[in-house]
Amino acid sequence: MDKAADQAARRAAFHALFKSGEESKSVASKGEFTQALAGLLTPTTRFVVPQYLRQALEWITKTSAKETR
Repeated sequence: MDKAADQAARRAAFHALFKSGEESKSVASKGEFTQALAGLLTPTTRFVVPQYLRQALEWITKTSAKETR
């Protein structure tokens, strides 16, 4: 199998994780999605956390740290 065909097959398999026949439901859970996404990222893939998520995580960790004191 050539590289393009292999990539197409991987994309199709990844996409199939989210089809269950019902529009409102997917087969994969959030955890399964995260694991599948992490498997697609390579060490050289640059992944940038969106600003709004970074701010939310920082806010949550500051709030949680205050509550545990």
